[in-house]
Amino acid sequence: MVRASSISSWVMGVTVLRVRM
Repeated sequence: MVRASSISSWVMGVTVLRVRM
């Protein structure tokens, strides 16, 4: 399974991109 930290960082990145758009 993927590390929780990796998933958290990925989700944070996607969220930031959506907010900026």
